[in-house]
Amino acid sequence: MDTELLVPQALEAFTVILPVTAETVKYTFMLGTVVVVLNTLHLNNSSLIPDTFYFVNNNRPIITTGFESDVRLRMDEFQFFIGYIYVDAQRKYNNEQPVVPLTPQHKINMDIIYEQENNFSVAGEVFYISSMFRDFDTKTKAYTTIGLIVQKHFKHFSVVANCKNLFDVRQTRYENIVIPPVNAPTFRQVYAPLDGRVFNVAIRIKI
Repeated sequence: MDTELLVPQALEAFTVILPVTAETVKYTFMLGTVVVVLNTLHLNNSSLIPDTFYFVNNNRPIITTGFESDVRLRMDEFQFFIGYIYVDAQRKYNNEQPVVPLTPQHKINMDIIYEQENNFSVAGEVFYISSMFRDFDTKTKAYTTIGLIVQKHFKHFSVVANCKNLFDVRQTRYENIVIPPVNAPTFRQVYAPLDGRVFNVAIRIKI
């Protein structure tokens, strides 16, 4: 079983609010915890018995560090948000591929919102995921997805329309998930969306 040792404790986030004309800019920074994971396990193939696997205790830990930061700005009917996350996760027991798989170092998300109170609002969102490593495989591609949300208010109800992954970003556009032969396929690890565009509409009723 994995055990975690936190060294040191996470520093508290701090927030700075700066006056910009009649509106404000809020900046937040959070230094991430240094996490040391001891007694980790990894999976090995048996060289003696085909199709047999076993777990082995690693002799060195996983060490993860990082931080998170965001900026929020409000100007009249507009709101802006941008956030950034940095993660460095290292497997000290693996010299060939020390980076923890499927763990992007960089994540960026941005939101822009325009709202007329009690009338309608429109919001756009952007998510950027940097490239990452996979076990026993190559480095993945970085990708960006974009979403759009529209909300219209009426007297007794509101209608919300949402589109995720507007430009149809899918891992299958970069590579095949299923690796031949068909009678004994293997599968690549999934790191990006597979569904493509997703649309939904909701109605909120005021009681």
